[in-house]
Amino acid sequence: MSISMDLEADFRLEKDVVLRALRQLKVTNIVEKGNGFSGNFPESNMFFYFSEEFSDPTLRAEDWSEKITWDVKMRMVFYYVISTYDLCSEQLHQFLELLSQLCSANYILSFQYEKVVAIRDEDGLHILHNF
Repeated sequence: MSISMDLEADFRLEKDVVLRALRQLKVTNIVEKGNGFSGNFPESNMFFYFSEEFSDPTLRAEDWSEKITWDVKMRMVFYYVISTYDLCSEQLHQFLELLSQLCSANYILSFQYEKVVAIRDEDGLHILHNF
């Protein structure tokens, strides 16, 4: 069983930045697929899929579409492994921190598009809820 954490970002979060952050976290098994890629974090086995979004710029995170002014250009989903939940959480926190250091993109992380748990805006990264 797994749960998904969904990252939606503006045009400033580029594929190369995401790949750089993943490599810094020792993720090496990355497979290119069309306009994206997939892979997993070796220690926790947390799986992810990245895709550049050109057809639907609408934010999918519920109750937040009116609160943002930017279009979604990139989506990334992370699937936590329940048996390594704490490690998945730690690694996703590290990933978001790295992204906020590597670029100034706006992004939102939500639990299955239902509950926003973290936001990166012009004031930096804000953790709203545990994830």
